[in-house]
Amino acid sequence: MSEICTIFTGGEIDDLSFIDVQRVKKSFVICADSGYSYAKELGIKPDVVIGDYDSLGFIPDSNSEIFTFPKEKDDTDLMLAIKEALNRGYKYIDIYGALGGRFDHTFGNIQSLAYISSKGGVGRIITDREVISILNPCEFTVEYREGFSLSLFAYSDVVENYCVNGTKYETKTNILNTFPLGISNEILGEKATISFTKGRLLMIMSKL
Repeated sequence: MSEICTIFTGGEIDDLSFIDVQRVKKSFVICADSGYSYAKELGIKPDVVIGDYDSLGFIPDSNSEIFTFPKEKDDTDLMLAIKEALNRGYKYIDIYGALGGRFDHTFGNIQSLAYISSKGGVGRIITDREVISILNPCEFTVEYREGFSLSLFAYSDVVENYCVNGTKYETKTNILNTFPLGISNEILGEKATISFTKGRLLMIMSKL
């Protein structure tokens, strides 16, 4: 069993070529509503398709597990997919199609990363220009990626003992969610090391 679940949801993806299809095929794949169209275009058979299908316009007829929900519900289709992934034991969740379009949907999808974090998992929203994740207290490394900046924000009220090394701007302090101290940093060598002991950290790698 793969440790990774991949979710396709229905946000804008202009060009699918950045997606590592072979990596996705080795993972457990869930499509949320019209995210099914992206998987189909890539030749990927989803393990699960879930949603109310108001965006897709039809209920897929496939060999996948199909879950159908009413349009009037508390969870977004993406959140339904995330809960399904977590219920099946997946702690690493990659999400495609979660940015673009309406900002309220984008913000809600970022909040979905916080939900994954609250359940002890690590989620990533991946596009051709960004990789976004929300992390719990830990020490971790981020590998250099040519042409990308590294931004770090407090997603909780405060992130304590926030320490960043291996970047243009190194620091050791507490950061607050009322001031963007960690925006647009640069990894100088092969990797940066980041640690913090309390709070929740939003990390964004952006293509320059």
